[in-house]
Amino acid sequence: MTNIKQVYNERQQIWKANRSDKKSLQYLISKLEEHNYTYFSRTQSESTTIKDIFWAHPTSVKLFNNFPTVLVMDSTYKTNMYKMLMFEVVRVTSTDLTYSVGFGFVTHEKEENFV
Repeated sequence: MTNIKQVYNERQQIWKANRSDKKSLQYLISKLEEHNYTYFSRTQSESTTIKDIFWAHPTSVKLFNNFPTVLVMDSTYKTNMYKMLMFEVVRVTSTDLTYSVGFGFVTHEKEENFV
């Protein structure tokens, strides 16, 4: 009989095998590039440490270009291993369908981080 702990352990092993020696954010960026996502990252001055990263699926970008009127932005506070804000942008189409425009991790809730 398999318990949930064994499932989580196996899933973690598969994750590590796929990721190889890359750090989590390095792996994220490689997947974003592999699947042609639009993304932007900002590093701390004279460092390779990521300060902010934002990404959007190609279809979401197309939808946003067709329905650019109103965006809803929200963030959750320091619930991930990097203690960064998880930022999400959503949009509602003219047919009342909600979709995610993009996501990001930001270090501070300041205007410069969201611009």
